[in-house]
Amino acid sequence: MGRNILAEQAEASKSSKKEKKSKKDKKRNLAVEAEEAAAAAGTTEEVPKSSKKDKKSNKAKRKLAGEAEEAAAVAATTEEVLKSSKKKRVENVPVERGAENGAEKAVAVTGKGFQEAKYAPLQSFAAADLPSQVLDCCRAFARPSPIQAHAWPFLLDGRDFIGIAATGSGKTIAFGVPALMHIRKKVGEKAKKKAVPRCLVLSPTRELAQQVSK
Repeated sequence: MGRNILAEQAEASKSSKKEKKSKKDKKRNLAVEAEEAAAAAGTTEEVPKSSKKDKKSNKAKRKLAGEAEEAAAVAATTEEVLKSSKKKRVENVPVERGAENGAEKAVAVTGKGFQEAKYAPLQSFAAADLPSQVLDCCRAFARPSPIQAHAWPFLLDGRDFIGIAATGSGKTIAFGVPALMHIRKKVGEKAKKKAVPRCLVLSPTRELAQQVSK
């Protein structure tokens, strides 16, 4: 009888061990399954994230491409407007004959109000309506050169003027006569106690400075 009890106890112990082992196996299996499920879920989450990033990247690229196209269109439009404006300015200015060889040359004039009648190029020195003693320097010439004809109306009106012309085209008289008129006007006004410069002429060479002083 004692043997039977011991045998029963041994079997019960074996059965208990088997149950424990089975539970451990189940837990292990559950843990593995949980890990696999988590890994699968992580992969599933990464795919949408990657997809979202691609979408954002594509959207940004499309936006940049659109902006580049708009900028190119604006640049093209601006260039066309400038070309058209420049063409109109040149077309609106009458063709005049050069001072040296009588060749026809187009003179481009730009600036605020340059199309006003008072800024029309002079056809003769007498049209400037200046004192005869001022026009003495022009007696050797039949008519104003292009730079003189266009510069005098602006300078005699007190406007700032930038003139670009070839050597020998009469630039000295173009600014010199209006400068003399400015000095005469200032001298004719009430004398000031302190002497101040009335006109400043800058020249790049000594020869040209001597020519201007004469």
